[in-house]
Amino acid sequence: MTPTTPQKPKITKSLRKSIAPSRMTLSAFLNRTDEDFFGEWISGKVIRLAASEKHQERSGYLYSLLRIFVEEHRLGKVYSAPFPIRLSSSIAREPDLLFVSTERLNNLHTNYLDGAPDIAVEFISPESRTRDRRDKFYEYAVAGVREYWIVDMERKRAEFYLLDSEGLFNPMPLKANSRFESEVLSGFWLEVEWLWNDTPPRITEVLALWGAKSA
Repeated sequence: MTPTTPQKPKITKSLRKSIAPSRMTLSAFLNRTDEDFFGEWISGKVIRLAASEKHQERSGYLYSLLRIFVEEHRLGKVYSAPFPIRLSSSIAREPDLLFVSTERLNNLHTNYLDGAPDIAVEFISPESRTRDRRDKFYEYAVAGVREYWIVDMERKRAEFYLLDSEGLFNPMPLKANSRFESEVLSGFWLEVEWLWNDTPPRITEVLALWGAKSA
């Protein structure tokens, strides 16, 4: 399989504002066809989202790792924003990345996921810090997201949470204080500093590391 890194569109703030109305119905939000529309929907109000070039670059890097792993093991599908998830009749969020297991693929529609993904990933920006750590933390747990990954590149910190049998997120400890190993994607691991280092290993190098560890 040839690893690729997705090319995300360059969208200026003025363009994003021009294509993102402030209010719309949930159906219109979920079924929109304009892929440049990047936002979330709360009780009829559209929340416009923005991401820096560094944010997009590193989320694209993690997307490539996830997609290659998931496709290689035929575990489901991986999506990157913009691809909304309908969490309830009043909430539609747009994680930076999401993994949908084979068991939940029947919840997929052309333009959105109806219900919770198995994994939701958010790359924090200064304006989204409270929303990602408080609002989405609660909403994703209630909806049944099995793992929630929060990456804060500015502070060089990553947090990983696993949903327990009572519907609560519990912190997932790192191995040797630096390596994250997923419970949902058995065998998937990464060194957390790859997510903010200026020179993370190339995708091919990570594949070799995964192969060496499983050998």
